[in-house]
Amino acid sequence: PQSADKEKIFLSRKQSIEYTVASDEFKKLPGSPIAYWASSKIRRIFDESDSLRSVAAVGKGLDTGDNDHFLKLWFEVGEFDYWVPCQKGGPFRKWSGNQDYVINWRDDGAELRASLRSNLRNAQYYFQPGITWTRVSSSLPAFRFFEAGQIFESTGPCIFSNDSDRLYLIALLNSNLIPRFLELIAPTLDFQSGHISSLPVRIEKKHREELCKLATECIELARSDWNAFEHSRDFRFSPLLPEGSVRSGRLDKDFEKWRNDCMAQVAHLLANEERINSIFLAIYGLSGEVSPSVQTQNVTLTVNPAYRYGPGLSDEEYCREVRKDSGRELASYIVGCLMGRYSLDAPGLIYAHTGNEGFDPSRYQTFPADDDGIVPITDEAWFDDDAANRIREFVRVVWGKVTEDENMAWLAESLGSRANESPDDTIRRYLSK
Repeated sequence: PQSADKEKIFLSRKQSIEYTVASDEFKKLPGSPIAYWASSKIRRIFDESDSLRSVAAVGKGLDTGDNDHFLKLWFEVGEFDYWVPCQKGGPFRKWSGNQDYVINWRDDGAELRASLRSNLRNAQYYFQPGITWTRVSSSLPAFRFFEAGQIFESTGPCIFSNDSDRLYLIALLNSNLIPRFLELIAPTLDFQSGHISSLPVRIEKKHREELCKLATECIELARSDWNAFEHSRDFRFSPLLPEGSVRSGRLDKDFEKWRNDCMAQVAHLLANEERINSIFLAIYGLSGEVSPSVQTQNVTLTVNPAYRYGPGLSDEEYCREVRKDSGRELASYIVGCLMGRYSLDAPGLIYAHTGNEGFDPSRYQTFPADDDGIVPITDEAWFDDDAANRIREFVRVVWGKVTEDENMAWLAESLGSRANESPDDTIRRYLSK
């Protein structure tokens, strides 16, 4: 409430504003915070449960001392021979994702080890699979699974456990109970390893199999969502395209199908999270105290409009935003194909070098990559092979000549067409600006 409301409540005394708690009760919470609003049930849970540190190793990762030199975004490096994935926190996202950074680990990290400014903290856990979270966050805590072969940095601390506990623990950590627990022991939204390791853990065999199954599905949904966009190192192809082949058809129908698939994924993840919440609320005896419900904007899939653009828009407004970004992402993918980065003949990254080093034209049979790697982008049609003309060619190859004009019109409208402007002119203007 606003301060004026608090003043009225205090003066009127019509609402109870008194809390009476024995001081010994605070000792049941890690660090003995004066969290007088914590219910007796929650204090008892902390007092009677094992802590996370009793079943898993929890720790902060390394400090490089020079991030500009040792850390890069994965697409900034040419070869991955000695650049390995590195967990480094990131925005609010649960289950999987935020796989953005790589770290220089040449000769088993020899340069890092030799640096007087670095601190290779908890090195015994490097390259093991685990669970990570973003240490400093302005939103809810969010925990993500990551596979073996990675290193972790201080802003992305990690949890390491045996394989049989890992799925159970990530289900618990992403449940609605954890924000309630952390608001007592980490009120500043700086989720340190000590806070996380103090969380109360109850491993119950009865629901273990179901929880692990639900967590596996959640991780797969989040991983698939992350990989559907070019920011992922494991991106395969535009989600508006069919996998493994090309077909004739209508771009607007493919967009609608993809959007419906996305909403089904959001509904699936939301249902899984609410089921996880219900199970853990029963295990901890907090069914009446914490809600199992999950707000749609907290379903952290990029394909979820409420998460991506924030709550409060109408369905029509969400659809408009999704279509606009989908048009931009498709245009980006097409440019990637004509530059040889991607190919319609094979999924994933095909070529990312310079000077035609290692370039193989035979890998681009369905839609040829540009023969010299020079693609004109002009505000008028000066060249036959400029980017706008080649986008039309791509649309014709993938969706067919019969529907070429209407598909070009759909793409142009998505990119923001103007009155009395042809689709080609819209796309050319979009590219040139």
